[in-house]
Amino acid sequence: MIKRIILSVSLLFLSMSIFADGIDLSNLKGVDLSTLKNMMQNQNQQQLNSYNGDSLINSDTSNMMVYYQGVQNMFQTAIESTYNTNNYNFLLPDSQRLEQFGYDIFEHVTASDIVTRNYTNENYSIAPGDRIIISITGELVKQAKVRVDNNGKIFIPDVGDVVVWGRTIKEAEKAIRKAVFKKYTNVKIDVSLGALHNIQVYVIGEVSRPGIYNVSAMMSPIQLIYLAGGIKKTGTLRNIKLVSDIRYNFDFYKLILYGYRYKGIYLHSGDIVYVPPVGKTVAIAGAVKSPGIYEFKRGETLKDVIKYAGGELPFADKEHIQIVTIKKKKKITKDLFANSYASLIKKYGRLKLIDGDFISVPVMDNTIYDYVKIDGAVRLPGRYAYKDGLDLKTLLDLAGGVKRGANLKNVFVYRYIDGARDSIIHVRLDSILKDKINFTLDDWDSVHVFSENEINPSDSVYIYGAVKYPGIYVLKHGESLKHLFEVCGGFNNNAFKEGVVFTRRLNSLNRARTDMLITMNQKLLATEAILSNDNSSLDDKSKSDLIQYRNDLLKIIQGAKERNRIILNVNDSSDINIDIANGDSIYVPEKNNTVQVIGAVYNPAILMYRDGKSLRYYLDKVGGFKENADRKGMYVLRASGIVDKNTRKIYPGDAIVVPERFIQKTDWGPILRDVATIISQLAVAVVSVYSIVKK
Repeated sequence: MIKRIILSVSLLFLSMSIFADGIDLSNLKGVDLSTLKNMMQNQNQQQLNSYNGDSLINSDTSNMMVYYQGVQNMFQTAIESTYNTNNYNFLLPDSQRLEQFGYDIFEHVTASDIVTRNYTNENYSIAPGDRIIISITGELVKQAKVRVDNNGKIFIPDVGDVVVWGRTIKEAEKAIRKAVFKKYTNVKIDVSLGALHNIQVYVIGEVSRPGIYNVSAMMSPIQLIYLAGGIKKTGTLRNIKLVSDIRYNFDFYKLILYGYRYKGIYLHSGDIVYVPPVGKTVAIAGAVKSPGIYEFKRGETLKDVIKYAGGELPFADKEHIQIVTIKKKKKITKDLFANSYASLIKKYGRLKLIDGDFISVPVMDNTIYDYVKIDGAVRLPGRYAYKDGLDLKTLLDLAGGVKRGANLKNVFVYRYIDGARDSIIHVRLDSILKDKINFTLDDWDSVHVFSENEINPSDSVYIYGAVKYPGIYVLKHGESLKHLFEVCGGFNNNAFKEGVVFTRRLNSLNRARTDMLITMNQKLLATEAILSNDNSSLDDKSKSDLIQYRNDLLKIIQGAKERNRIILNVNDSSDINIDIANGDSIYVPEKNNTVQVIGAVYNPAILMYRDGKSLRYYLDKVGGFKENADRKGMYVLRASGIVDKNTRKIYPGDAIVVPERFIQKTDWGPILRDVATIISQLAVAVVSVYSIVKK
């Protein structure tokens, strides 16, 4: 026990300090373990106690593992950033980004995934602390769960001791059968392993969580690496070391690429799994199946690295490989050429690589040749193989013919000139079909068969509200609003015809006028800002009201910038004969039995309409005019959108608008002073003139 404690302290110290300074374990053998055991005999026993608490077997470190992996993948490593610099852009087609190969196998595996699985191994050697389950049926029915004692024996009730230490489960079962059959004959015996004893092992080097682990004796070195969070990208995948009574080296590439299984390798208490820093690397990019950064061993060649990358893709340039290497402290480019891929590998496959080499397998010309394209009003649009002499009629037959509604007078053939331009050839397809005229196509020609709707487009209008069938209607260009009302089923009983809102997108002329009006108002606002200085004769309230008024006006104009309302009377047949246009929108509101009063009144409100009531009735309801009301400027905004200065008759849906009157107060003091000055100056001038005349 004392020796085990000394060994634990020694190896813990080494994992934190000595190996960090680069001590090589490659030459350590089983006999060297005695040296390690004696190196740190004077270390404090308390240091070991902190590592001999609860076994990691019983703890779930999945969150910690995910954290380490997230940090590890957040940034490129120094090796990855070296190969992904702009200097190698000419070797990285389609913006490939290279990553170190193999390290992603440690992702998405938690500690609980490792320790909760039932690992079995027929070659496992039974040791003290293991539990064995013995089931006896027949003449005697009994199940015994026995533990291997420190002498390597198990005790079976009514049978006696059986030595199982160092035996496999099959060998132990044979010994148990022999012991039982000495006393019982007509029985059946089944033997299996139960819980195994724990061992204390060490994981050091380039893993996410190095340290001391209490694990099951059945755990393999590879599983132990997973339990330690996996190998960091700064660690090797090719030369992982197990320091035990017998030394082993593990190569994860064999596991990843070939599914190689390491058999007959077991962990024992005090064993060390050491992951050294990553070895020499090369990058391979371009037309290979798994581009990336690969670690290579001494003696491995260009052929080996291409094999690791899965080989070349079908569209690779099979006669050319390019390598950027280092020679005399300079990066140089080498081109390897051959007549075929086989001869290329035969000639250069044994090429020795050096650390930092960049291999590029170029992509062949990916331009697609020998095709023509047809789209538009045909049944089977797409690309079709081109052969010399292919004509338009044959292509049309391949595409299943034209669709109903195709415009046979207008077919365009786009013919390639260069990468940015095409020539456009106008073809009368009706003449080709009727007169059997041949039109020969060229490679890369693109044919478009127009539909009638593309040549003579229909107009889409939207009608909604109190009509029988609201929705979007596609009508022929030039049809009237009256026809639209007929198509949509007419008005509902509760339709408010006087309030129909017909809006249309602005044309360029109206938009230009609106822009000009907005510009004028902006200038007016700037003028009002100038007038707001202290020398202006406007009082503060008048200035504020005027600027607010102009701001509101500007918002109204800007809101009407994209669409215009066309004011019309749907009860007038001449108005509804207006031609509809694409994008028109018609809203038919429901009946409105209200009257709105807004502006310079004491209580602006919406009132119920009363048949026969005059303007005075509605004004009295809202408290009458304010002092600043512009009574002469008052008007009625009808539901149809018409502004009516005749306020005698009020109808449902009307809005009574009472504008505010801006009053400019005059300060007579400065004016009287100015008048007095002018009079006095005038008097002096009169006297002067009189004096001159008199002389």
